[in-house]
Amino acid sequence: MHLDVVSVGPMQRRQVPCSLTGPRPSAHPGHVITGCAKPKPITQPSSSAALRANLETSFAERSSPHRSAKQVAQVKTQRENSTPRIPEEIMRPLLSAALFYVHVASRDLLAAQALLERLREKQSKSDIVPGQTRERLDAFIAERRALGRGMPALPMEYRGACSANAVHGVVQALNLTMTAMLIGAHRVLHLRREIEAAGRELGWEEGGLAVPMSKWPDSGLPWRSELSAASLASEVVHLRTACWIVIAYLSGMRDMEVRELGRECAFTEPGADGRPRYKLKGRVFKGRKLTGDEAEWVVLEVVHQAVEVLKQINNDPTHLFGTWIGEKAGYGLFSDVTLRLKNFQQHVNDLFSVQGESYIPLAPVDECTDDEAVDDAELDQEAADETGDDAGTGLVQPWWFDTREFRRTLAWHIAHQPFGVVAGTRQYKHNAFAIFEGYAGTSASGFADEVASEKAVALLDYVEDLYHDHNEGGRSAGGAARFCRQMSHPHQE
Repeated sequence: MHLDVVSVGPMQRRQVPCSLTGPRPSAHPGHVITGCAKPKPITQPSSSAALRANLETSFAERSSPHRSAKQVAQVKTQRENSTPRIPEEIMRPLLSAALFYVHVASRDLLAAQALLERLREKQSKSDIVPGQTRERLDAFIAERRALGRGMPALPMEYRGACSANAVHGVVQALNLTMTAMLIGAHRVLHLRREIEAAGRELGWEEGGLAVPMSKWPDSGLPWRSELSAASLASEVVHLRTACWIVIAYLSGMRDMEVRELGRECAFTEPGADGRPRYKLKGRVFKGRKLTGDEAEWVVLEVVHQAVEVLKQINNDPTHLFGTWIGEKAGYGLFSDVTLRLKNFQQHVNDLFSVQGESYIPLAPVDECTDDEAVDDAELDQEAADETGDDAGTGLVQPWWFDTREFRRTLAWHIAHQPFGVVAGTRQYKHNAFAIFEGYAGTSASGFADEVASEKAVALLDYVEDLYHDHNEGGRSAGGAARFCRQMSHPHQE
Protein backbone atom coordinates (compact mmCIF):
# COMPACT_ATOMS: atom_id res chain seq x y z
CA MET A 1 0.00 0.00 0.00
CA HIS A 2 1.41 3.38 -1.04
CA LEU A 3 2.02 5.92 1.72
CA ASP A 4 2.04 9.71 1.47
CA VAL A 5 3.66 11.99 4.03
CA VAL A 6 1.49 14.89 5.20
CA SER A 7 2.66 17.77 7.35
CA VAL A 8 0.58 18.15 10.47
CA GLY A 9 2.55 20.76 12.32
CA PRO A 10 6.03 22.08 13.05
CA MET A 11 8.69 19.37 13.41
CA GLN A 12 6.08 16.61 12.82
CA ARG A 13 5.86 14.12 9.93
CA ARG A 14 3.44 11.30 9.64
CA GLN A 15 2.73 8.44 7.23
CA VAL A 16 -0.90 8.25 6.13
CA PRO A 17 -2.46 5.51 3.96
CA CYS A 18 -3.53 7.14 0.69
CA SER A 19 -6.41 4.71 0.24
CA LEU A 20 -8.20 6.01 3.33
CA THR A 21 -10.66 8.81 2.69
CA GLY A 22 -12.37 11.33 4.90
CA PRO A 23 -10.97 13.81 7.42
CA ARG A 24 -9.36 12.68 10.67
CA PRO A 25 -8.28 14.70 13.69
CA SER A 26 -4.77 16.13 13.76
CA ALA A 27 -2.51 16.89 16.67
CA HIS A 28 -2.14 20.36 15.24
CA PRO A 29 -5.16 22.55 16.06
CA GLY A 30 -5.03 24.34 12.71
CA HIS A 31 -5.20 21.41 10.30
CA VAL A 32 -6.96 18.16 9.57
CA ILE A 33 -5.37 15.14 7.85
CA THR A 34 -6.83 13.99 4.56
CA GLY A 35 -5.62 10.99 2.58
CA CYS A 36 -3.77 12.60 -0.34
CA ALA A 37 -4.83 16.20 0.00
CA LYS A 38 -3.15 19.23 1.46
CA PRO A 39 -4.03 20.27 4.99
CA LYS A 40 -7.28 22.25 5.26
CA PRO A 41 -7.57 25.14 7.70
CA ILE A 42 -10.33 24.83 10.26
CA THR A 43 -12.63 27.83 10.31
CA GLN A 44 -15.36 28.60 12.78
CA PRO A 45 -18.85 28.48 11.19
CA SER A 46 -20.34 31.96 10.95
CA SER A 47 -23.97 30.83 11.23
CA SER A 48 -26.16 27.82 11.74
CA ALA A 49 -26.28 27.43 7.96
CA ALA A 50 -22.48 27.29 7.79
CA LEU A 51 -22.33 24.84 10.68
CA ARG A 52 -24.94 22.66 8.98
CA ALA A 53 -22.94 22.73 5.74
CA ASN A 54 -19.74 21.65 7.56
CA LEU A 55 -21.51 18.76 9.25
CA GLU A 56 -23.14 17.69 6.00
CA THR A 57 -19.80 17.73 4.17
CA SER A 58 -18.07 15.63 6.85
CA PHE A 59 -20.84 13.05 6.95
CA ALA A 60 -21.19 12.86 3.17
CA GLU A 61 -17.45 12.33 2.67
CA ARG A 62 -17.51 9.34 4.99
CA SER A 63 -20.70 7.74 3.71
CA SER A 64 -21.11 8.71 0.06
CA PRO A 65 -18.66 11.03 -1.71
CA HIS A 66 -21.13 12.02 -4.42
CA ARG A 67 -24.21 12.84 -2.32
CA SER A 68 -24.91 15.34 0.44
CA ALA A 69 -25.82 14.29 3.96
CA LYS A 70 -29.44 15.32 3.38
CA GLN A 71 -29.60 13.17 0.26
CA VAL A 72 -28.07 10.19 2.08
CA ALA A 73 -30.48 10.53 5.00
CA GLN A 74 -33.39 11.47 2.71
CA VAL A 75 -34.17 14.41 4.94
CA LYS A 76 -35.55 17.75 3.71
CA THR A 77 -34.65 20.81 5.75
CA GLN A 78 -35.32 24.50 5.27
CA ARG A 79 -32.55 26.97 4.61
CA GLU A 80 -31.81 29.55 7.26
CA ASN A 81 -33.87 32.68 6.78
CA SER A 82 -31.62 35.37 5.26
CA THR A 83 -34.21 38.16 5.56
CA PRO A 84 -32.86 40.81 7.95
CA ARG A 85 -34.91 41.57 11.04
CA ILE A 86 -35.83 45.09 12.00
CA PRO A 87 -33.68 46.30 14.93
CA GLU A 88 -35.66 46.70 18.14
CA GLU A 89 -34.69 50.36 18.51
CA ILE A 90 -36.36 50.98 15.14
CA MET A 91 -39.30 48.59 15.46
CA ARG A 92 -40.40 49.92 18.85
CA PRO A 93 -41.08 53.55 17.80
CA LEU A 94 -42.50 52.45 14.44
CA LEU A 95 -45.00 50.15 16.14
CA SER A 96 -45.79 52.78 18.79
CA ALA A 97 -46.59 55.34 16.08
CA ALA A 98 -48.72 52.83 14.17
CA LEU A 99 -50.63 51.93 17.35
CA PHE A 100 -51.16 55.64 18.08
CA TYR A 101 -52.65 56.10 14.62
CA VAL A 102 -54.99 53.12 15.12
CA HIS A 103 -56.02 53.95 18.70
CA VAL A 104 -56.04 57.76 18.75
CA ALA A 105 -55.36 59.56 15.48
CA SER A 106 -58.01 57.51 13.68
CA ARG A 107 -60.73 59.15 15.81
CA ASP A 108 -59.53 62.62 14.83
CA LEU A 109 -59.31 61.71 11.16
CA LEU A 110 -62.74 60.08 11.07
CA ALA A 111 -64.22 63.15 12.78
CA ALA A 112 -62.54 65.41 10.21
CA GLN A 113 -63.86 63.23 7.39
CA ALA A 114 -67.39 63.56 8.74
CA LEU A 115 -67.05 67.34 9.03
CA LEU A 116 -65.67 67.60 5.50
CA GLU A 117 -68.60 65.60 4.13
CA ARG A 118 -71.09 67.91 5.92
CA LEU A 119 -69.38 71.02 4.55
CA ARG A 120 -69.39 69.66 1.01
CA GLU A 121 -73.03 68.66 1.25
CA LYS A 122 -73.96 72.09 2.59
CA GLN A 123 -71.98 73.75 -0.20
CA SER A 124 -73.64 71.63 -2.88
CA LYS A 125 -77.12 72.55 -1.61
CA SER A 126 -76.35 76.25 -1.20
CA ASP A 127 -78.83 78.55 -2.95
CA ILE A 128 -76.76 81.68 -2.36
CA VAL A 129 -77.79 84.69 -4.47
CA PRO A 130 -75.50 87.39 -5.96
CA GLY A 131 -74.19 89.68 -3.24
CA GLN A 132 -74.51 87.17 -0.43
CA THR A 133 -71.06 85.70 -1.06
CA ARG A 134 -69.41 89.00 -0.11
CA GLU A 135 -71.58 89.27 3.00
CA ARG A 136 -70.67 85.78 4.11
CA LEU A 137 -66.98 86.42 3.44
CA ASP A 138 -67.03 89.62 5.52
CA ALA A 139 -68.73 87.75 8.38
CA PHE A 140 -66.15 84.94 8.16
CA ILE A 141 -63.24 87.41 8.26
CA ALA A 142 -64.76 89.19 11.27
CA GLU A 143 -65.17 85.86 13.06
CA ARG A 144 -61.54 84.90 12.42
CA ARG A 145 -60.40 88.32 13.64
CA ALA A 146 -62.40 87.95 16.85
CA LEU A 147 -60.94 84.50 17.49
CA GLY A 148 -57.40 85.66 16.79
CA ARG A 149 -57.08 83.25 13.90
CA GLY A 150 -55.60 83.59 10.43
CA MET A 151 -57.09 82.86 7.04
CA PRO A 152 -56.96 79.32 5.60
CA ALA A 153 -53.64 78.85 3.81
CA LEU A 154 -52.84 76.87 0.71
CA PRO A 155 -51.81 73.31 1.68
CA MET A 156 -48.10 72.60 1.55
CA GLU A 157 -48.85 69.84 -0.96
CA TYR A 158 -49.91 72.52 -3.47
CA ARG A 159 -47.12 75.00 -2.83
CA GLY A 160 -45.67 74.30 -6.29
CA ALA A 161 -48.78 75.86 -7.85
CA CYS A 162 -47.75 79.35 -6.67
CA SER A 163 -44.63 81.36 -5.95
CA ALA A 164 -45.49 82.11 -2.31
CA ASN A 165 -43.00 81.51 0.48
CA ALA A 166 -43.55 79.20 3.43
CA VAL A 167 -43.08 80.57 6.96
CA HIS A 168 -42.78 78.00 9.75
CA GLY A 169 -44.25 75.41 7.44
CA VAL A 170 -47.25 77.53 6.42
CA VAL A 171 -47.62 78.65 2.80
CA GLN A 172 -48.29 82.39 2.62
CA ALA A 173 -51.09 82.10 0.08
CA LEU A 174 -54.86 81.81 0.17
CA ASN A 175 -56.83 78.57 -0.04
CA LEU A 176 -59.77 79.47 -2.27
CA THR A 177 -61.36 76.00 -2.14
CA MET A 178 -61.39 75.78 1.66
CA THR A 179 -62.55 79.39 2.09
CA ALA A 180 -65.47 78.85 -0.29
CA MET A 181 -66.43 75.65 1.51
CA LEU A 182 -66.34 77.29 4.95
CA ILE A 183 -68.65 80.14 3.95
CA GLY A 184 -70.94 77.87 1.92
CA ALA A 185 -70.28 79.52 -1.44
CA HIS A 186 -69.69 77.86 -4.78
CA ARG A 187 -66.79 80.11 -5.76
CA VAL A 188 -64.83 83.05 -4.30
CA LEU A 189 -62.28 83.71 -7.04
CA HIS A 190 -63.81 87.12 -7.78
CA LEU A 191 -63.10 88.06 -4.10
CA ARG A 192 -59.45 87.13 -4.26
CA ARG A 193 -58.17 90.62 -3.42
CA GLU A 194 -60.35 90.86 -0.31
CA ILE A 195 -59.18 87.45 0.91
CA GLU A 196 -55.49 88.31 0.33
CA ALA A 197 -55.93 91.58 2.22
CA ALA A 198 -57.45 89.71 5.14
CA GLY A 199 -54.52 87.27 5.03
CA ARG A 200 -52.00 90.10 5.22
CA GLU A 201 -53.85 91.50 8.22
CA LEU A 202 -54.63 88.31 10.13
CA GLY A 203 -51.92 86.03 8.80
CA TRP A 204 -52.26 82.58 7.30
CA GLU A 205 -52.75 79.28 9.08
CA GLU A 206 -52.99 75.64 8.16
CA GLY A 207 -56.20 73.71 8.20
CA GLY A 208 -59.79 74.82 8.03
CA LEU A 209 -61.47 71.72 9.46
CA ALA A 210 -62.22 72.70 13.04
CA VAL A 211 -61.60 69.32 14.70
CA PRO A 212 -59.44 69.38 17.85
CA MET A 213 -56.38 67.13 17.57
CA SER A 214 -55.64 64.64 20.35
CA LYS A 215 -52.44 64.91 22.36
CA TRP A 216 -49.25 63.03 21.53
CA PRO A 217 -48.34 61.25 24.81
CA ASP A 218 -44.63 62.09 24.72
CA SER A 219 -45.16 65.86 24.50
CA GLY A 220 -48.67 66.49 25.78
CA LEU A 221 -49.28 68.67 22.70
CA PRO A 222 -51.66 68.12 19.75
CA TRP A 223 -50.15 65.45 17.54
CA ARG A 224 -50.47 67.71 14.49
CA SER A 225 -51.87 71.04 13.33
CA GLU A 226 -55.45 71.54 12.15
CA LEU A 227 -56.40 69.56 9.06
CA SER A 228 -57.34 70.78 5.62
CA ALA A 229 -59.03 68.68 2.96
CA ALA A 230 -55.63 67.96 1.37
CA SER A 231 -53.78 67.12 4.60
CA LEU A 232 -56.71 64.93 5.67
CA ALA A 233 -56.38 62.89 2.48
CA SER A 234 -52.64 62.45 3.13
CA GLU A 235 -53.22 61.42 6.74
CA VAL A 236 -55.79 58.82 5.72
CA VAL A 237 -53.12 57.25 3.48
CA HIS A 238 -50.75 57.10 6.46
CA LEU A 239 -53.54 55.63 8.59
CA ARG A 240 -53.92 52.78 6.08
CA THR A 241 -50.17 52.16 6.32
CA ALA A 242 -50.36 52.15 10.13
CA CYS A 243 -53.14 49.56 9.98
CA TRP A 244 -51.01 47.42 7.65
CA ILE A 245 -48.09 47.58 10.12
CA VAL A 246 -50.26 46.58 13.08
CA ILE A 247 -51.94 43.71 11.24
CA ALA A 248 -48.80 42.39 9.53
CA TYR A 249 -46.46 42.60 12.50
CA LEU A 250 -48.85 41.41 15.20
CA SER A 251 -50.11 38.45 13.19
CA GLY A 252 -47.06 37.08 11.35
CA MET A 253 -48.94 37.30 8.04
CA ARG A 254 -47.23 37.88 4.72
CA ASP A 255 -47.86 41.07 2.76
CA MET A 256 -50.19 39.49 0.20
CA GLU A 257 -52.05 37.61 2.93
CA VAL A 258 -52.70 40.94 4.68
CA ARG A 259 -53.78 42.85 1.59
CA GLU A 260 -56.12 40.06 0.43
CA LEU A 261 -58.10 40.05 3.67
CA GLY A 262 -61.85 40.40 3.26
CA ARG A 263 -63.95 43.00 5.06
CA GLU A 264 -65.42 40.37 7.38
CA CYS A 265 -62.10 38.70 8.21
CA ALA A 266 -62.17 39.37 11.97
CA PHE A 267 -63.90 37.02 14.40
CA THR A 268 -63.54 35.79 17.99
CA GLU A 269 -63.70 32.37 19.62
CA PRO A 270 -63.56 31.40 23.30
CA GLY A 271 -60.23 29.99 24.44
CA ALA A 272 -59.63 27.08 26.79
CA ASP A 273 -59.47 29.53 29.71
CA GLY A 274 -62.80 31.10 28.78
CA ARG A 275 -61.31 34.33 27.51
CA PRO A 276 -61.93 35.41 23.90
CA ARG A 277 -59.35 34.66 21.23
CA TYR A 278 -59.14 37.25 18.48
CA LYS A 279 -58.62 35.74 15.05
CA LEU A 280 -58.41 36.59 11.37
CA LYS A 281 -59.45 34.39 8.50
CA GLY A 282 -57.87 34.76 5.09
CA ARG A 283 -55.94 32.91 2.45
CA VAL A 284 -52.37 31.60 2.18
CA PHE A 285 -50.76 31.85 -1.28
CA LYS A 286 -47.11 30.85 -0.89
CA GLY A 287 -46.55 27.37 -2.31
CA ARG A 288 -50.28 26.95 -2.96
CA LYS A 289 -52.60 27.07 -5.90
CA LEU A 290 -53.28 30.41 -7.57
CA THR A 291 -56.41 31.08 -5.52
CA GLY A 292 -54.67 30.13 -2.25
CA ASP A 293 -55.92 28.06 0.67
CA GLU A 294 -58.02 29.19 3.62
CA ALA A 295 -56.17 29.87 6.87
CA GLU A 296 -56.68 31.43 10.30
CA TRP A 297 -54.38 33.52 12.51
CA VAL A 298 -54.51 34.24 16.24
CA VAL A 299 -53.98 37.97 16.79
CA LEU A 300 -54.22 40.70 19.42
CA GLU A 301 -57.33 42.76 20.05
CA VAL A 302 -55.63 45.81 18.55
CA VAL A 303 -55.47 43.96 15.22
CA HIS A 304 -59.27 43.75 15.27
CA GLN A 305 -59.33 47.47 16.04
CA ALA A 306 -57.17 48.12 12.97
CA VAL A 307 -59.62 46.07 10.90
CA GLU A 308 -62.53 48.20 12.15
CA VAL A 309 -60.66 51.40 11.28
CA LEU A 310 -60.02 50.15 7.74
CA LYS A 311 -63.69 49.27 7.31
CA GLN A 312 -64.54 52.92 8.05
CA ILE A 313 -61.97 54.57 5.78
CA ASN A 314 -62.05 52.06 2.90
CA ASN A 315 -65.15 51.42 0.85
CA ASP A 316 -64.37 48.31 -1.21
CA PRO A 317 -67.32 45.91 -0.65
CA THR A 318 -65.07 42.82 -0.70
CA HIS A 319 -61.46 43.69 0.25
CA LEU A 320 -60.41 45.22 3.55
CA PHE A 321 -57.53 47.09 1.88
CA GLY A 322 -59.50 48.09 -1.22
CA THR A 323 -60.73 51.63 -1.93
CA TRP A 324 -62.48 53.52 -4.69
CA ILE A 325 -60.05 55.11 -7.15
CA GLY A 326 -62.32 56.50 -9.85
CA GLU A 327 -64.86 55.70 -12.53
CA LYS A 328 -62.28 54.35 -14.96
CA ALA A 329 -60.19 52.30 -12.48
CA GLY A 330 -62.95 51.30 -10.08
CA TYR A 331 -61.78 49.78 -6.81
CA GLY A 332 -58.03 49.40 -6.27
CA LEU A 333 -56.03 47.35 -3.79
CA PHE A 334 -53.53 48.89 -1.39
CA SER A 335 -50.16 48.69 -3.20
CA ASP A 336 -46.54 49.92 -3.14
CA VAL A 337 -46.31 48.94 0.51
CA THR A 338 -42.53 49.39 0.70
CA LEU A 339 -42.82 52.98 -0.52
CA ARG A 340 -45.73 53.63 1.86
CA LEU A 341 -43.66 52.34 4.77
CA LYS A 342 -40.84 54.70 3.82
CA ASN A 343 -43.27 57.63 3.61
CA PHE A 344 -44.86 56.72 6.95
CA GLN A 345 -41.43 56.60 8.61
CA GLN A 346 -40.55 60.03 7.24
CA HIS A 347 -43.94 61.44 8.23
CA VAL A 348 -43.82 60.30 11.87
CA ASN A 349 -40.27 61.62 12.09
CA ASP A 350 -41.57 65.00 10.85
CA LEU A 351 -44.35 64.90 13.43
CA PHE A 352 -42.69 63.47 16.52
CA SER A 353 -38.94 64.16 16.35
CA VAL A 354 -37.63 66.52 19.02
CA GLN A 355 -34.47 68.62 19.28
CA GLY A 356 -33.06 67.34 16.02
CA GLU A 357 -33.25 63.70 17.13
CA SER A 358 -35.21 61.39 14.83
CA TYR A 359 -38.20 59.73 16.44
CA ILE A 360 -37.32 56.55 14.51
CA PRO A 361 -33.52 56.38 14.79
CA LEU A 362 -31.27 56.26 11.77
CA ALA A 363 -29.50 52.99 11.04
CA PRO A 364 -25.88 52.37 9.99
CA VAL A 365 -25.57 52.26 6.22
CA ASP A 366 -24.18 48.72 6.18
CA GLU A 367 -27.41 47.43 7.78
CA CYS A 368 -29.61 48.81 4.99
CA THR A 369 -30.04 47.75 1.39
CA ASP A 370 -31.22 50.76 -0.59
CA ASP A 371 -28.39 52.01 -2.83
CA GLU A 372 -29.93 55.44 -3.40
CA ALA A 373 -30.27 56.02 0.35
CA VAL A 374 -26.67 54.91 0.82
CA ASP A 375 -25.53 57.47 -1.73
CA ASP A 376 -27.50 60.20 0.08
CA ALA A 377 -25.93 59.24 3.39
CA GLU A 378 -22.45 59.37 1.88
CA LEU A 379 -23.11 62.84 0.44
CA ASP A 380 -24.34 64.05 3.84
CA GLN A 381 -21.22 62.68 5.51
CA GLU A 382 -18.97 64.33 2.91
CA ALA A 383 -20.70 67.66 3.50
CA ALA A 384 -20.22 67.29 7.25
CA ASP A 385 -16.54 66.48 6.76
CA GLU A 386 -16.00 69.57 4.59
CA THR A 387 -17.64 71.87 7.14
CA GLY A 388 -15.83 70.28 10.06
CA ASP A 389 -19.09 69.19 11.64
CA ASP A 390 -18.91 66.06 13.76
CA ALA A 391 -21.76 64.13 12.19
CA GLY A 392 -21.17 60.95 14.15
CA THR A 393 -19.06 57.84 13.97
CA GLY A 394 -20.26 56.57 10.59
CA LEU A 395 -22.76 56.79 7.78
CA VAL A 396 -26.40 56.50 8.83
CA GLN A 397 -29.71 56.61 6.99
CA PRO A 398 -33.39 55.82 7.56
CA TRP A 399 -34.07 52.09 7.74
CA TRP A 400 -35.28 50.75 4.39
CA PHE A 401 -38.28 48.58 5.28
CA ASP A 402 -39.16 45.41 3.42
CA THR A 403 -42.51 43.71 3.96
CA ARG A 404 -40.85 40.34 4.67
CA GLU A 405 -38.93 41.81 7.61
CA PHE A 406 -42.03 42.16 9.80
CA ARG A 407 -42.79 38.43 9.81
CA ARG A 408 -39.12 37.61 10.39
CA THR A 409 -38.83 40.12 13.24
CA LEU A 410 -41.87 38.76 15.06
CA ALA A 411 -40.57 35.18 14.72
CA TRP A 412 -37.17 36.28 16.05
CA HIS A 413 -38.67 37.94 19.14
CA ILE A 414 -40.79 34.92 19.97
CA ALA A 415 -37.88 32.49 19.61
CA HIS A 416 -34.98 34.48 21.07
CA GLN A 417 -36.55 36.17 24.07
CA PRO A 418 -36.39 34.03 27.23
CA PHE A 419 -39.84 32.77 28.19
CA GLY A 420 -41.17 33.94 24.83
CA VAL A 421 -44.78 34.69 25.83
CA VAL A 422 -43.84 36.65 28.94
CA ALA A 423 -41.04 38.53 27.16
CA GLY A 424 -43.34 39.44 24.30
CA THR A 425 -45.98 40.59 26.76
CA ARG A 426 -43.46 42.80 28.55
CA GLN A 427 -41.96 44.26 25.39
CA TYR A 428 -45.25 45.52 23.98
CA LYS A 429 -46.69 46.53 27.35
CA HIS A 430 -49.71 44.24 27.35
CA ASN A 431 -50.89 42.55 30.53
CA ALA A 432 -52.70 39.53 29.10
CA PHE A 433 -50.61 36.35 29.08
CA ALA A 434 -52.49 34.97 26.07
CA ILE A 435 -51.61 37.68 23.57
CA PHE A 436 -48.82 35.67 21.95
CA GLU A 437 -50.67 32.38 22.17
CA GLY A 438 -51.17 30.86 18.75
CA TYR A 439 -48.42 32.75 16.94
CA ALA A 440 -46.38 29.54 16.82
CA GLY A 441 -49.46 27.37 16.46
CA THR A 442 -50.88 25.42 13.57
CA SER A 443 -51.71 28.19 11.10
CA ALA A 444 -51.51 27.02 7.50
CA SER A 445 -49.32 30.04 6.71
CA GLY A 446 -46.24 28.13 7.91
CA PHE A 447 -45.34 30.69 10.56
CA ALA A 448 -44.68 27.90 13.08
CA ASP A 449 -41.85 26.63 10.85
CA GLU A 450 -40.20 30.05 10.88
CA VAL A 451 -40.46 30.23 14.68
CA ALA A 452 -38.95 26.74 14.95
CA SER A 453 -36.10 27.78 12.66
CA GLU A 454 -35.44 30.85 14.79
CA LYS A 455 -35.49 28.71 17.93
CA ALA A 456 -32.82 26.47 16.41
CA VAL A 457 -30.64 29.51 15.73
CA ALA A 458 -31.32 30.76 19.26
CA LEU A 459 -30.23 27.39 20.66
CA LEU A 460 -26.95 27.59 18.72
CA ASP A 461 -26.40 31.08 20.10
CA TYR A 462 -27.02 29.74 23.60
CA VAL A 463 -24.59 26.83 23.13
CA GLU A 464 -21.96 29.21 21.77
CA ASP A 465 -22.38 31.43 24.85
CA LEU A 466 -21.89 28.38 27.09
CA TYR A 467 -18.77 27.41 25.13
CA HIS A 468 -17.16 30.83 25.50
CA ASP A 469 -18.15 30.98 29.15
CA HIS A 470 -16.48 27.59 29.77
CA ASN A 471 -13.30 28.64 27.95
CA GLU A 472 -13.14 31.76 30.09
CA GLY A 473 -13.16 29.71 33.31
CA GLY A 474 -16.83 29.11 33.96
CA ARG A 475 -17.48 25.93 35.92
CA SER A 476 -19.55 23.03 34.58
CA ALA A 477 -21.71 20.79 36.75
CA GLY A 478 -23.96 17.79 36.32
CA GLY A 479 -23.62 14.99 33.81
CA ALA A 480 -22.04 17.24 31.18
CA ALA A 481 -19.10 18.28 33.39
CA ARG A 482 -16.88 15.28 32.46
CA PHE A 483 -17.70 15.68 28.78
CA CYS A 484 -16.77 19.39 28.89
CA ARG A 485 -13.42 18.54 30.48
CA GLN A 486 -12.72 15.93 27.81
CA MET A 487 -13.53 18.40 25.03
CA SER A 488 -11.29 21.04 26.58
CA HIS A 489 -8.39 18.72 27.46
CA PRO A 490 -8.69 15.60 25.27
CA HIS A 491 -5.27 14.18 26.27
CA GLN A 492 -5.68 14.46 30.02
CA GLU A 493 -8.32 11.73 30.47
